[in-house]
Amino acid sequence: MTIVVPPLPPGPIDRQNSCFHPEKLHLKWVKPPHNTKVDSYSITISNPSSYFSRSSHLSDEQFVTTDRFEPGTNYIVTIMSISYRTYSQPHTEEFRTLREFVFLHALGTV
Repeated sequence: MTIVVPPLPPGPIDRQNSCFHPEKLHLKWVKPPHNTKVDSYSITISNPSSYFSRSSHLSDEQFVTTDRFEPGTNYIVTIMSISYRTYSQPHTEEFRTLREFVFLHALGTV
């Protein structure tokens, strides 16, 4: 008989190395502690008026999408580690997408 222990959940979103631009969202998070084996991650992003869900089958701790999100809008992201087809407890955080003109101004293109 094989016993499979659920993996530990991932850590928080690394806000220094993530980009919350509404046209190119890039999330990076901290690996689960204690060398937890992770085959992939399940990422769900939602808000009351829209829903986006995607499972990443990569073992690195980042998610990039060019799906469009509403500028200046709060979203909830839920990330779970997956190992041996077993899901961790969810790690949930809220983030706000940038307003496009603020992002462009910061780049000096406005």
